[in-house]
Amino acid sequence: MPPLVPRLFILALLLMGTAAGPAAAAGLQPLGLEDAVLLRQDDGEFRAGLAYSSGLHLQFQDADRTRRVWEAPTLRLAVGLGSRVEGQLLYNWMRVQETGQDTTWGSGDLWVAFKICLLAPSAARPAMALRLATKFPNADEKKDFGTDEADIFTELLLSRDFGPMAVHLNLGLAILGDPGETTDGQDDLLKYAFGLRFPVGGSRGAFLLSAEGLDLGERTNKRGALLAGIQLPAGKWVWDIGASLGYARNSEEWSIRSGLTLPFTLPDGP
Repeated sequence: MPPLVPRLFILALLLMGTAAGPAAAAGLQPLGLEDAVLLRQDDGEFRAGLAYSSGLHLQFQDADRTRRVWEAPTLRLAVGLGSRVEGQLLYNWMRVQETGQDTTWGSGDLWVAFKICLLAPSAARPAMALRLATKFPNADEKKDFGTDEADIFTELLLSRDFGPMAVHLNLGLAILGDPGETTDGQDDLLKYAFGLRFPVGGSRGAFLLSAEGLDLGERTNKRGALLAGIQLPAGKWVWDIGASLGYARNSEEWSIRSGLTLPFTLPDGP
């Protein structure tokens, strides 16, 4: 792990322990970071977007094939299912171009995730939640869209507001299924993310920064990237655009992503 990352974690933990105001739920797209504050029951967010990554290796892919990935669309649905539970669905359609192979379009993987509130935000402590996510293996391994293996992620989420700035820390375990069975059928990695959110031009606009990645597992599966993005209101929608620079060997060289998020509230039942 680069020296920058553990220092950021130490800083985040110190910040979490200082006095601050209660956090409020806020979408953190286009980052991969997750907020520990859940959506309220029957509140939801739907995001449609697109992304491009240059040089991003597939998990367990050691050969350098100059892999370029377009994702259009990327879809994300999050809904508050109760006072302490939030459900999420994530899906993308992909176009993959690799050295020595034809350019192909196809389905990416479907992700199902749940966030469970452990501590509600308050002035005395950060918000804390547990996120459980599963990747269903519906992407085609033969076309290098995915590994055709189920992956499991378990993360502890912490979020805290400091005036207008919000600090977020995600830390957990990623269990990746190995299609080649060269690592006893799976690879266990540390999943980490640390980020900041600053308001821009009103309550719905924001500037975001993060460091995110996977570490402590097989060399081919380690990832690490610095991300930055901005959110701006667009009527009822929130428009976001961001970019990343990879700092681990098999991460993307760079990427760009953008999307529109529509907040909504489910209608009351009969």
